[in-house]
Amino acid sequence: MPSWRPSRPREEEPPVDRPASSPFTAHRRLRELAESRGDEPFVLEAHEDGSHLSYAELYEQAARLATVLRDRGVAPGGRVFTQLGNRWESLAALFAASLLGAVVVPLAPGSSADDVAYAVEQTQPSAGLVLGDDPELLAVIAESGLAPSALLAATADPGSGLVTIAAATAEATALSDSVAGQITDLLMVSYKAGTSGWPNGVMLTHANLRHAGTTYAAMTRLQSGDRVLVSFPISHIAGLGNMVMGALWSGAKLGFTAPGRAWIETAARQRSTVANVTAVDVRELLAVEPLDPQPQELRLVVFGPAVPASVRQQFERRFDTELRLGYGTTEAVAPISIWSPTITPDDECVGEVFAAQSLKVVDERNVPVAHGEPGELVVTGVPGVTLAAGYYGRPDLTEAVFASGSLHTGDRVILYPDGRLKFLGRTTETLKTALVSISAVELERVLKEHVGVVDAAVVEVATADSAQIIVAFVVLSEYHFDVAEAELAAWVATRVGEGRCPDRYRFVDVLPYSAFGKILKAELIRTWLT
Repeated sequence: MPSWRPSRPREEEPPVDRPASSPFTAHRRLRELAESRGDEPFVLEAHEDGSHLSYAELYEQAARLATVLRDRGVAPGGRVFTQLGNRWESLAALFAASLLGAVVVPLAPGSSADDVAYAVEQTQPSAGLVLGDDPELLAVIAESGLAPSALLAATADPGSGLVTIAAATAEATALSDSVAGQITDLLMVSYKAGTSGWPNGVMLTHANLRHAGTTYAAMTRLQSGDRVLVSFPISHIAGLGNMVMGALWSGAKLGFTAPGRAWIETAARQRSTVANVTAVDVRELLAVEPLDPQPQELRLVVFGPAVPASVRQQFERRFDTELRLGYGTTEAVAPISIWSPTITPDDECVGEVFAAQSLKVVDERNVPVAHGEPGELVVTGVPGVTLAAGYYGRPDLTEAVFASGSLHTGDRVILYPDGRLKFLGRTTETLKTALVSISAVELERVLKEHVGVVDAAVVEVATADSAQIIVAFVVLSEYHFDVAEAELAAWVATRVGEGRCPDRYRFVDVLPYSAFGKILKAELIRTWLT
């Protein structure tokens, strides 16, 4: 059959509950662990002094924060904007929102001013939690409709006028668990790059995050003795849904780290057993000189997107661990595929479809294609449970992408009879570099906002070593031929954020257009390759 769902169980799968087996919302799972494990550490080295945060302490902080947010006007169904990064306060905000029956709207600290303004204006939060007292960020938030009096900060200078989270919660009492929430209630709006030039807010429920976590736990065989090291941003489904929720539902411990040298040092210090990296991180970690001590207990590192086999093998030798490629999308919620010991990895395969997923590959007419034939990947499931609930404020896009209860991913793939999945690229204008997604339309819009640019097109191309890079083709105004690549790069970085910019720029006299006014991007790719 063209669709594929394995009937054989994974021998290595731990007995992890599935979302339908329990009515627990996110904070009730944490409360259960707080009651059963109490002072046992959950977030390792959560504080600057290196001390851990226990299950009971995190629940207490979340309950106190819930009271503070309630007093600032956050009601059931209300939104809470956060831009805290990978800190325990981000987790407290999530569980506080869960206690209130509210919705958290997290953005990474490196998000552009445009993205922050768009998210705040679209979701209209009643309160916000930010990392510090950056005046430019605070101005953007205020101009977007969220008053400074509604904000709390992780850190702030006394003269900034901002109240810190610690000061606010120190005086608060813990909120009782009184909201009768359901696992299908909305808990999070996760923004990702969209094809309109502006990000799309993917709506995720309690059931979604539990499904992501339990699936990831089964895929990686997480157990209560594991120590999970998270470097992906927890504003992203890969960081929060997979790794944080995977740890929460399996009973594993959790630690946060930055990429690079800090990743190695933290993995060694925390004795991490499972971790994640991006393809860029893999190369950067190999460039770091050997450290003493090295991580000794890593059994599995999940990464994406793909790197050449030689790089993967070098990483496995260096860190004495297994490096597995994982593949998924925010809308699909849980990982779709992962390399397993039963298949031979190659540079084009993104793994074996996991048993929890049901999918098919279709052509342009939405007709399933045969195994081994290319087409668009469609994941079937239940919106709001095993698939995202849709796009915030975009019923038109929700209807188009989640047609008939199936997710049309926009990814071109080949599905083989044995369950292996080969990724061919995107059918949309969304580009992916490492963990970050960015819309080509957004990059083109930002480039054309520069006074010296009259036209621009952005494409993704493969290099000789199979890496994917983003290339911007730029047509300059006749009055600004002196605009340099460095100036454009800085212009884009300040508007979309570091790590979301083109890797290369090429100046051309004119862009190729079709008779219908569409840029012929295939020609640009061929131009770059030749």
